[in-house]
Amino acid sequence: MWNKSLIVVVAVIGLGLSGCNAEEPSGAGLPKLQIRQPSAQSKQAAYLSKSAVQKDASVGGETAVDSALAWAEKYSQASAKNEVLQREKADLLDKNAKLQIQMATLQADLSVAQRELKEANTMLLDIRTDLDKWKSNVLGYRQEMRAAQQVQLQQLSKILKILGAEPAPSGTTASKPAAPEKEGESEPLPQ
Repeated sequence: MWNKSLIVVVAVIGLGLSGCNAEEPSGAGLPKLQIRQPSAQSKQAAYLSKSAVQKDASVGGETAVDSALAWAEKYSQASAKNEVLQREKADLLDKNAKLQIQMATLQADLSVAQRELKEANTMLLDIRTDLDKWKSNVLGYRQEMRAAQQVQLQQLSKILKILGAEPAPSGTTASKPAAPEKEGESEPLPQ
């Protein structure tokens, strides 16, 4: 495909630049065309020099065929470079797509980790609050435990009175055992 189009382009350029010297048609009824030769003044028109094709200094050949071959070589080099760049672009697009997928996965993991961290921080704050409450209530619990033990002692003394034990003298505390009055009497029960 490329070789055929290259041959056609080279042939058209070669024919166009070399010019065709076809003989004038000889026909009886056809009028001859007169071609006006350009005058010297029109040859030097300023606008023509600006729009004219300049000869490429990088092209080494003098003929149109050499110029066409040089341009064909430049075209093939540019095409090869274009293919390489398109492959690199495709590779970069694939890599970018993979990185986008990886970024989405990592973003999801990050949001899960942030949520779990927030929950753990909340739980730790709750535990710390509960611990502080427990520490502050330990003395209160001690007081409650003392009050409960005092009630137990009072109830035990009532039970002992019912069972016939003698009450302790008023000067002694309930926590100290009473001294036995007689040798034959048994010691009071430990409280």
